[in-house]
Amino acid sequence: AGSVGYLAHATLIDILTRQYPEFFELSLVVVGGAAAGHAAWDAGKVDIGYTALNIVYQYTTRTGRWAPEKATPQKYEEMSVIIYQYPLIYTVFITEDLYGKVKCWKDIKDLGVGVYPTPAPYASHEVFREVFSILYNVKPEELDKILNLQVFDVSGVGDALTMGTVKVVWGYGDPGGPASWVADAFSRVGYKMYAVPPCADELELIKAKSPDLIMFTMDLTPYNVKTIQGETIIKETVAVPFGLVGSSKLSKEHIYLFFKAHFEQCEIFEKALATFTGFCKWGLQFNIDSFRKQAQYGAPIHPGVALYLKERGYDPEALGIVVAKT
Repeated sequence: AGSVGYLAHATLIDILTRQYPEFFELSLVVVGGAAAGHAAWDAGKVDIGYTALNIVYQYTTRTGRWAPEKATPQKYEEMSVIIYQYPLIYTVFITEDLYGKVKCWKDIKDLGVGVYPTPAPYASHEVFREVFSILYNVKPEELDKILNLQVFDVSGVGDALTMGTVKVVWGYGDPGGPASWVADAFSRVGYKMYAVPPCADELELIKAKSPDLIMFTMDLTPYNVKTIQGETIIKETVAVPFGLVGSSKLSKEHIYLFFKAHFEQCEIFEKALATFTGFCKWGLQFNIDSFRKQAQYGAPIHPGVALYLKERGYDPEALGIVVAKT
C-alpha cells in the first residue's frame, strides 16, 4: 500500500468503476510488488496480478524466481498479459568529481569507487546486474568481483553520497519523475550529480541480448540534474514495463474494455497520477513494444487486448505479437 503500483491500480479501479459501473466490480488485494503480484495470480489469490516484463520472462521461460527448483507454476497454460501501464526508467548518476571520467556506462568499472546498485530484493538491482553483465560479458553474480558494489537500504544513499563511500548511483523513476529515495539522496548533496546516458553501442548490445528490457525516454527535469553535456532529456535508455497479468480464460469482451479504457480515458489517468504523465502520447506504442519483446519467448497477450489493437488498425500477427488461445 502506498507504492506506485498500488496508486496506479487504485486509480484504474476508480476510473473503471465510475465509467463502466455496469461491467466492472473491482477491489484491491495487497500482496507486494510485481513478483509477488504475479505469484499471487498464479496461486489463485487474485484474478488479475501485478507483474513486470522481467517477471513475465522468468515465468514463461522457467528461470529466475520461477526456475524449477524454486517454484512450480499452477496456471502456466493460462498466462496472458493484459496491459503494461508504465515503465521504470533507469540510468547511471555520478558525483561531480567524476566529471569527464564516465562517458559511457562501462566506464564505471575502473574507477574503484563505490557503486550503488539498489537493494538486492529490488527489481532495479536485478536490472542493474542484467545490464552490466551484458556490458562486461560476465555472469550477473560475477559483477561483485568487477565493481565495488555497496548494497544497503535506500535510506542510506544520501549519507553515502555525502561521505563519498558511494559515487555512482543506479537511479530510476517513472514518467512522472524520480523514485522518492533518489530525489531525497540527491537533495542531500545539493543535486551536485550528473546523469550518464548509455552510449549507442551499449544500447545496441542491450537491445540484442536483453529479453526483458525496452528503450524509453528519461526526462531529467524532475531530478534537478543534467547530463555532462547539459541536456535534460535522455532520448533512449533502458526501462522495465510494469503491468497486469491474468488468465486467457477471462472474458474477452471485459478485457477488451479494460485495456481500451486506458487509452480512451488516458487524460483522466494523466490527471490522476504523475506516473501516467504523457500516457496519451506514449501509452499504446509502449504496450506494442513490450508485447513484441515478450513474443520473442512466446509470452502471449490476452485475446481482448488483441481485439482492441485490431480496432486501432494494428495487426498483432504482422507485428510478431503472440495472442493467447481461448
